[in-house]
Amino acid sequence: MENKKTQRYGSPETVSPYAQEKEVAHQICAWRLWKLFGDKNMTEKIAENELQKLREEDGYAPEMERFADECTAYVRGMVSGLPAAPLIMVKKGVEFGRWVPGGSGVADCIMICGKDLYVIDFKYGKGIPVRAERNCRLALCALGAYREFGTAFSIANIHLHIVQPRRNNHTSCMVRANDLLLWGESVARMTAATGMTA
Repeated sequence: MENKKTQRYGSPETVSPYAQEKEVAHQICAWRLWKLFGDKNMTEKIAENELQKLREEDGYAPEMERFADECTAYVRGMVSGLPAAPLIMVKKGVEFGRWVPGGSGVADCIMICGKDLYVIDFKYGKGIPVRAERNCRLALCALGAYREFGTAFSIANIHLHIVQPRRNNHTSCMVRANDLLLWGESVARMTAATGMTA
């Protein structure tokens, strides 16, 4: 069933079932991560009530919870392999307008440990496998995260991760902060020349 939203000027915008499904899956994944790494005093009753609200959303499917658990397990495994407890942010808004005018996005999970910044992107799609390497959108989100945290934490290395459980696809790559900034400047020059915006 299609859902209708009202646009600014009153004309209806049709939201596809795929978009609804993607949004609900991301909310469940974010909720699982937030419950694990966020409020340690949350009771199981509160947690279950919040999850029940998501189960009532259009586009919900039970398998979303299993795939969200896979994503959570992936992040938990990353955390367990770090030398110290990281700073963790879930569904963190980032801005990369310095490189692409008007550019912004939301990172599913950002972690900072020492001089290392981690950006994890949850992909719910089951079509083409998505790779972390040479992933423009993920790299731009990483630039946005670096813009906000790079100086304060003296970030030297940036780790990009894609978690795509419906394809059993988990990929990652690491880039030096200076190299990512150089890439960002090349993007900025291209956008200036072409007039491209986010």
